Amino acid sequence: MQPADIPSFDPGTDGSAAVVVDGPVDTSRSGAIVESLAGFALRAHAGRHLVLSGGETARSVLDALGIRRMHPLAQAHPGAVVSATADGRLVATRPGSFGDRHSLTQILTTMQALQAANPGKVSP
Repeated sequence: MQPADIPSFDPGTDGSAAVVVDGPVDTSRSGAIVESLAGFALRAHAGRHLVLSGGETARSVLDALGIRRMHPLAQAHPGAVVSATADGRLVATRPGSFGDRHSLTQILTTMQALQAANPGKVSP
C-alpha cells in the first residue's frame, strides 16, 4: 500500500478501522506515510477510541485530531499506556518496538475493562 491509497479508503462511521504496514518501508517516505496516516485518522476517527503504535505516528495523529492532553488510566502491558482525553475517548499508545504478538489483544482487553468499569464516563 502506498500513502496515496489511504485517502481513497472510506471507513464509514461504524465498526473499527485498522491500518497495518506490512513489509519494508522506504525510510525516505516515512514522513509522507505518517502524514497520510494522520489525515486518515482525522477523517475516520468519528470520536472512536484509538490504538496508536509508534511515537512519531502517535504524535502526528494526536496533533491532527487536536488532542493536546491525556490522563493516563492504565498500563495494558509494559510500554503500553491507555489514557483518556477530555472528550472521554480512550487512547492507547505504545512505542513501535514494544509488545509481542499478544500486545494488541492486551491493549483492547484493557480498554474494554476500563469501559465496563466506567459506563457513561468513557464513550466511544
